[in-house]
Amino acid sequence: MKVKEYLREIRRVETLIQMKGEQCEKLRALAVYKKGKIDPNGAIFGSINPQSREDIMVKMIDLGDEIAREISKLLEIKQKAMRMVDSLSDAKTVSIFNKRYFLNETWENIAYDLGITFQWVHELHKRGLIEIADKFPEFD
Repeated sequence: MKVKEYLREIRRVETLIQMKGEQCEKLRALAVYKKGKIDPNGAIFGSINPQSREDIMVKMIDLGDEIAREISKLLEIKQKAMRMVDSLSDAKTVSIFNKRYFLNETWENIAYDLGITFQWVHELHKRGLIEIADKFPEFD
């Protein structure tokens, strides 16, 4: 795996956790929905029977377990990524990596915040990736 791919994994796992959290909230809302509605033909829809509510709760528990596993994975990735970034020799490069991979800032905002050109941000980023790959042999 390449250094950049590893660092991108932070955002991917954060997004996955967020999506699973949203799924859990939708299920919670569905489980507490109590009133049925009547359509023009007189059929009741929207109510939840006890078995359906139980199935929803089981799904919520499973999602909660998945979220917990993903959070543990995220913590491991972030801890290693922080060690990698902290090993960089240039303070501006450290700032670029922190802003990009931990704060999810855009390249444009990073350049603006640091008062350097967009191209120089990319050059420093490239140099940082090479430096990390040299220090951490598990990456190509």
